[in-house]
Amino acid sequence: MTAHRVPIILAAARNNVPAVYTQSEFVKDGGLLSYGFDQVDIWRRAATYIDRILRGEKPGDLPVQFPVKYELVLNLKTAKALGLTVPQSILLTADEVIEQGILQRKDVVACSRTCAKETSPPSRA
Repeated sequence: MTAHRVPIILAAARNNVPAVYTQSEFVKDGGLLSYGFDQVDIWRRAATYIDRILRGEKPGDLPVQFPVKYELVLNLKTAKALGLTVPQSILLTADEVIEQGILQRKDVVACSRTCAKETSPPSRA
């Protein structure tokens, strides 16, 4: 999904869709909002498992772990472009608030032709 991140963000912007993503990279590239597990924390915890396995523990003996740290990231520039008013409670809760988006309106217009091909459902001929 991250390989097609920019066309997905542009398609949402072109259609004025307030999309929520699971990875903060989408928001850093111009998406509206993301809520998902903290990837740095996941990799850090995975490293401890790798260490334990390399030291001889059997992977089947290790307990299953679930994400415990989540992050909320908001792009205010995108919210403004969509005409959304962000509640103060979300601004205070967000782990990161981005005030400048990367995608510009000209990117949305330029993508109108190419993104439509990439994001349209296949035709049934």
